[in-house]
Amino acid sequence: MLIPTDELTLDDLPRADCANSELIRFARTLDGYAEVGGDMADFNSYVDALRDRPRDDLALTDLRILLFATQRAHYFQGGGWPDRPDPLMGEMRHLTDLIRTQLRTNME
Repeated sequence: MLIPTDELTLDDLPRADCANSELIRFARTLDGYAEVGGDMADFNSYVDALRDRPRDDLALTDLRILLFATQRAHYFQGGGWPDRPDPLMGEMRHLTDLIRTQLRTNME
């Protein structure tokens, strides 16, 4: 189910201690490709530019696009590493925490 950023609420976010599958499901509530025009080359350029910026300076939609991109990278790399920590899942958790913080700030 897609959730437009302007309709996203704290209740839509998974808990900080959620299962990986819930985090992945949340990452897919935004179609990052469509957000930047649908073209893979445009998407990759957009994400590359975001990665060079401090996370605290990013808009909510940009954080969600990075989360989506990280989830896609996780998928294409096989979905994790069962015998060691999963750095992409850790990045998805971090981005979700930043999204949560920004939503709380926007509510004030």
